[in-house]
Amino acid sequence: MLSSPEMGCYKVEAFDAYGDGLTGNAQSYFRVRNSNSQVVIDVDFVCESSNTMVNDAVGVSEAANTVGVELYPNPTNGNVNLAFNTAESKVNVDVYNVLGERIMSRTMNSNGVQTIDMSGMNNGLYYFNITVGDNSTTRKVTLNR
Repeated sequence: MLSSPEMGCYKVEAFDAYGDGLTGNAQSYFRVRNSNSQVVIDVDFVCESSNTMVNDAVGVSEAANTVGVELYPNPTNGNVNLAFNTAESKVNVDVYNVLGERIMSRTMNSNGVQTIDMSGMNNGLYYFNITVGDNSTTRKVTLNR
């Protein structure tokens, strides 16, 4: 969060469709939201090359779980369970393939455990972008049947 007494509080969001540190030909964006959750800066881009790669650090994804969701099993052989721990009643789930193409979009209830059936998809790595209220997270899921 960015804040100053004059500006109020701002939330900075970054999304990388590949989850590889903004490298390769992946659709990405940066957004800045004000304290009313309105987007005040919105920059969409494709990063075509980079000499920097950011790998997942151990424990960071669990510590940064501000959305309140657990995905399991991972890897999966067909079904992915999403267990929510949030006061929000609805969540949005977008699933992307490694090419950055959105292949599924769902709005679901956040009560209990919800299941997404991946049995019709090809084996590989998928990115689940989960939005609950003003917070979002992206999780990698491996499908291996």
